[in-house]
Amino acid sequence: MMSKEEFDKINKLENTHWWYVGTREISFEILEKYLPQKTGIKSLDVGCGTGGNMNKLLKYGIAEGIDVDPYAVELTRQNGFNCRVGDMHNLNLPEESYDLITFYDVINQTKPENILKVFKDVGAGLKCDGIFSFREPAMNIATGSHDKEVGILYRFNKRDTRRMLENSGFKVLYIVYMNSLLFLPIILKRNIDKVFNLPPKSDVKNHSDAVNTFLFWVLRVEKMLQKFLSFPFGISILVVAQKKC
Repeated sequence: MMSKEEFDKINKLENTHWWYVGTREISFEILEKYLPQKTGIKSLDVGCGTGGNMNKLLKYGIAEGIDVDPYAVELTRQNGFNCRVGDMHNLNLPEESYDLITFYDVINQTKPENILKVFKDVGAGLKCDGIFSFREPAMNIATGSHDKEVGILYRFNKRDTRRMLENSGFKVLYIVYMNSLLFLPIILKRNIDKVFNLPPKSDVKNHSDAVNTFLFWVLRVEKMLQKFLSFPFGISILVVAQKKC
């Protein structure tokens, strides 16, 4: 579980930081292509953190959020969003009640043996043909001190993710690696940290305006390139799946 200090940092930065703004832009632009309609959607954001994704979800209709951390729930409510305490390990959702369920950098915080149950519980809460979308850390080679600081226990890859989803009753509509252009610099930085045995530290920090703008546009360029090619590597993975009826 993340510390209060990390939540406070996210709450302060997630509407301006290149990572949050850029990955959210990519994630929702892709998601919208697969939504059955653009309005009247009832959605649930699991592990909503401080509520950064809720504004996007509210554009589609009714949006709810849950988070296992009461402090995160408090911050989300202060930000004006509907949020309650809830645990992805025990979702207990009303059957077939949501059109859309999302997870953004959340499922990685459970052990691999729990992921199938999480997927199946999501399926139980989705309506027929409902959409399940998530973005999570990818590729074990990208593991670093950041993982320890924010509680990452599992990194996804395309093959195993597709298999787990199909075994849980989903059809994979879209799956892609993200943050690929910055993959090598990030891997290099994290391996240098390992060599010098630096203490766990989150990669999320306040940059200068120039650096923040540059990194955001790297993600923008990557978004345009994704229209023509699929990168074989990336720091994150983005998935859109549909519940089979």
